[in-house]
Amino acid sequence: MQEIELKLTCSAQTLNQIKAAPELNHSKADSRRVVSDYYDTKDLFLLQNGYILRVRDIGDAFIQTIKTANKSQAGLHKRQEWETQVINFFPDWQYLREILDQSTMQQLEKKKLEKIFVTDFTRTAYKIDLPEQTRVELALDEGQVKTTGNSSPICEVEIELMLGAEKQLFAYAKQLQAKYQLIPEDKSKAERGFELMKLVGSK
Repeated sequence: MQEIELKLTCSAQTLNQIKAAPELNHSKADSRRVVSDYYDTKDLFLLQNGYILRVRDIGDAFIQTIKTANKSQAGLHKRQEWETQVINFFPDWQYLREILDQSTMQQLEKKKLEKIFVTDFTRTAYKIDLPEQTRVELALDEGQVKTTGNSSPICEVEIELMLGAEKQLFAYAKQLQAKYQLIPEDKSKAERGFELMKLVGSK
């Protein structure tokens, strides 16, 4: 399926202001710690072939996700993604075989997958109903991207289209930007993790 979301960065103070907004239905907020391990080979074979692989602990389940390389502009991210529940933090090879093409999979099986970085953040999420039978998820994320020897803070707002019209997602984002100090972010958490790896490797 295709994932469509707007990503915006902000300060911790702004994130708290949004959480306190009276128009949000706080009784229906879903708040949880989200830890994701990202996997690739030592030579970043998956990334070079246009894929990102993670296994995420959402508190009551482990979810394995494969995403295509990020395409973003002005904070709007569009990519294909495939998700399945797995039994633990390590990737399920059988599920990889169902997604990756045969040639890519054959090459990957000759290599070793290893954890390359981690994202660890608290997500507070709200389901927002908009005009034209549109529904988005407003997610407020605060935490860190971490790799061996380095880390970078996460403080961002994600608005993901769940159902309906993409233009309504943009309209809602503009409302938020008019009220709060939010900056469009073209880099995904994964991209920031890969950047951290390069910084550590260059030292």
